[in-house]
Formats: sequence, C-alpha cells, structure tokens
Amino acid sequence: MSSRRAIRTVAVIAALGLGVISGCGGGTSSDAPVAASSANSVTPDAAKADLAEYTKRPTTIPLTTPVSKPIPTGKKIAYISCGTAAICSAIGQVAGEAASVLGWTVETYPTDGTADKVRNAWETVLRNAPDGIIYTATPPTMIGKYVEEAAAKGIPVAACCVVDDKGVSVPPGAGLVYNIGSNQAEVRTPVWISQILAAAGTAPADVVYVYPDYATTKHTGEVFIQQLEAACAECSGDMLPVQLTELSKTPQAVVSYLRSHPKVKYVVQGSTNATDAGLTAAIKAAGLTDIFVTGAAPGATTLDEIAAGTEAGVINFPLYEYYYGALDAIARTIVGDQVQPAFTPDAWLLTKDNVGDVPSGTVYFPQVVDIRDQFAKLWGKV
Repeated sequence: MSSRRAIRTVAVIAALGLGVISGCGGGTSSDAPVAASSANSVTPDAAKADLAEYTKRPTTIPLTTPVSKPIPTGKKIAYISCGTAAICSAIGQVAGEAASVLGWTVETYPTDGTADKVRNAWETVLRNAPDGIIYTATPPTMIGKYVEEAAAKGIPVAACCVVDDKGVSVPPGAGLVYNIGSNQAEVRTPVWISQILAAAGTAPADVVYVYPDYATTKHTGEVFIQQLEAACAECSGDMLPVQLTELSKTPQAVVSYLRSHPKVKYVVQGSTNATDAGLTAAIKAAGLTDIFVTGAAPGATTLDEIAAGTEAGVINFPLYEYYYGALDAIARTIVGDQVQPAFTPDAWLLTKDNVGDVPSGTVYFPQVVDIRDQFAKLWGKV
C-alpha cells in the first residue's frame, strides 16, 4: 500500500465509480465502462495541487513489517532476464545490490525475450536448483509450468509486472509467491489526468496515448482514457499502438497522427523508454507547436528533454523498489514468514522543477534515497 496521502484526483476517480484506485494506491482495475460526467470533476486548481504532491520525492518504503527470524546468508538467486533491453540488464544489477544486503548473490540467465530462449533459461535454472528465482513480465501462458515446477522443488519465485493476456495483474498462486508492479494503470492514470487538467485549465483537452503494443500498456491506456473522459466532460482520448518491431518509427507515426488530428495537443507515452527516442525532435521538425508530451518510465534521453523543457514530465519507474520488494518476498518465504502483500511505490513525477534531484547518466535509481538502509532494518541486517 502506498504511503502518500489520498489526493483529489484519486478521490474523484473513486467517486465516479471507476473502482480503479483506492485512497492509498491499492486496489484493482475495473474493466466496466463508465459514462463521462456532465461537468469537469477535477478543477484546474485541484489538479495543480495534486501535481505538487506527485512531484515530491518519496522518502519511505510502504512496507513496515520486519522479518521475524534471522535470514541465512549465502543464498543463490537466479534472475531470468527479460531480454536485450537496457532495463533487463539493469534489473539484474539492482537485484544483485538488494541481495548483497542479505549476504546473497544473484546470477543472471540472459535471454533475448523470445519464448524459446526464455523457456530454455527456465529449464537451465531449474536444473541448477537455486534458492530463489526472480523474473519480469513473462506471461503465465509461456512459463506457468516452470513456475509450478519450481514450487514443487521448494524454490520460491517472485516477479515484477506479470499480467495476463488482457493486461490485468496476475495474483500470487500456482507457484508464484509475489508479483509487484503489475498495477500500472492505477498508479499512472491519476498523475496523467492531473498533468493534463492542470495544463489545460478550463480548455478542452484532446489526448493521444502512444504505446508499445503490449497487453499491459494497452490496458493502462484503456483505463487512462476511460477515466480522463469521465473526469473531464470536454476531454477526449485516443490510442495509438506501435508494433514492437516498429518502435523506431514511433516519431513518424506520432507526427502523422498529430497532423491528421490538429486538435490533439497532448501526447502521453505509455512506456516512454520504448517510444521516446527522437519524438520531440520530429514534432518540432514537422512544425507542430504547443504539443504537451508526458509519459512513464524514462528512456535514455527523456530526463534531458525534460530539463530542456521539450517534454513536460515523466513518471519514474521505481526499479529499486520493485526488486528490493521481490527479494523481501523470497527472504520471508525462506525463513517461513508470511509474504507481505506487494506494495505500491508512490508515483513520482519528474518535471523540469525536480529533474535535477536525480543522478545524472542513468534512468535507474532509487526513488527512496536510503532504500538500502530501510530494507536492511526490516531484514535485521543493520
């Protein structure tokens, strides 16, 4: 559960009956259609006040229950890589940092993200019989039998960002002891709505949601557009999917869309690190002006774009919080404690005003500066 106080955008969404967001960031997504309200339910002033909260750097992890027994050292954890993207490599490094607090080690099993390579990695890992396994986003339909086999061998499996084929979070079960970060729709939607309504003021806002064609980013977009239109009677949203083999062509696709939809002035990227490269340069070169660009999960150049004012912001991807959480679940399983429910890190919106607070040269950093110390305390490793 998130530690940040409930804010107006969240409360309004709940009041509209959307059932997506609780006051503390928990809850599950609703797929039920919702009619738009007859008047804007979030005022510009309220949206601006909410943004002031979202731009504050989180200071605590939303997990307070310590592990009740001594955690043994020397455990070996297998990380099955999600592919060749930079973030997949970064996950292994972050997991290794978290494991070092416990006196454990992490071995990365590389894959290219394809089904055959991922399954081969799982087979190798199971033969090697580590003390725990972590992985990211691979759907149960691809690896479900391996997760169950790990459970049968007494190997706890924890994951991040696992969703079903509709993009909805997969709960623990069938061998999976923990799944964190799979509720992106509920985390990101109120932030984006606050940004757009604060920027638009009393004017209508026409929005296009651009996303790599994954089930989870599609689902997030559907929830976002639904809730935007419910919260703002004069707002409208559209979705622009980009095939995974065509991500390098995102700038051209967005420019083409904006030219054919001249009323659209807001671009929201469902996964900025996949679609951001060259985007604002292409928009500028096309002579398109006053285009508001935001998103989630920054790419290599996103923070520079924000600092320069060419992008309005990006919701940070809390990589450290997710994988410290995954290691926590494995540690609790190993000592026989109850695994705590997956927590939701506070959404942190990076803008021109606060982007200078993050380390230069990387987009992967702890949101909570002393996250290592906070988990060490929970783990009895101080």
